[in-house]
Amino acid sequence: MLLTKLYLKNFRCFEEITLSPLDELAIFIGENDAGKTVLLDAITLLVSNRACVGDDCRKQADDTVADEVVLEGTFRLDSHDTLPDEYRSGEGKMELSLKKRFVSGTTEIYVRGQGYDDERFDNFVGRDYQMDLLREYGVTPAGREDERKEQREQLVNEGKLRHVEREIRLPQFSSIAQHMPRVDRVASYDYRNPESMVQRTLQSVAAGVVSPPNKEGTPTELDALQQVREQIAGRLNEEIAKAKVTLQSNHEKLEDVQVEPNIDLPSPSPLAPCI
Repeated sequence: MLLTKLYLKNFRCFEEITLSPLDELAIFIGENDAGKTVLLDAITLLVSNRACVGDDCRKQADDTVADEVVLEGTFRLDSHDTLPDEYRSGEGKMELSLKKRFVSGTTEIYVRGQGYDDERFDNFVGRDYQMDLLREYGVTPAGREDERKEQREQLVNEGKLRHVEREIRLPQFSSIAQHMPRVDRVASYDYRNPESMVQRTLQSVAAGVVSPPNKEGTPTELDALQQVREQIAGRLNEEIAKAKVTLQSNHEKLEDVQVEPNIDLPSPSPLAPCI
């Protein structure tokens, strides 16, 4: 996934700015306080689950603070990207158009994706809501949610409902969080040791696999790894119990042997947030 266009409105020092086209290598050149770091912070905010804070709102000429901040990005998708079709747009559905609007302490998230001509089907959430909509179209609702979603697609197949491409508001960022690119912030002196940079990046990627973001966007270790921890700890304790017998036979005053294993799986780097 490659960022090809960035638009900011009322974000810190920028009243309004559009950067396009961006390519695989983009270099920002400017004097101190020109806004180079601000652009990087805006990209991080756009692709992560962070919320806009007071200092992010542009201070206007009359010393008031802008009451609306808008960040927008267009991303070109690669063949290996896992973004669901419903959030894709453009030619061949190979683009992600993402917008975040911060106003009155709330965050609104939009993508240009595949909606329905009856907009009520876009946010198809909640058992009662789903059932009422399906009944309105003459469908007897299924008991399971995944089956009700299949019934929604069946309405499309029957021509009673149509897919349309338009801007869709997402209920929360977690809907696309796991599909977004990661952001690595690297200081200039880190380039003196490229092997260390590569190692740190790989560790951060591994951490994202081990602890993917939950619905709130917080890295959470996989349940399966908890089982691995328990299995490793159990095996260690078995070996410790065997060693205890040998140790006590050679050291009569030794009463007990206890070990608390600390099994360290990769953790997210603070400089490379898992998003």
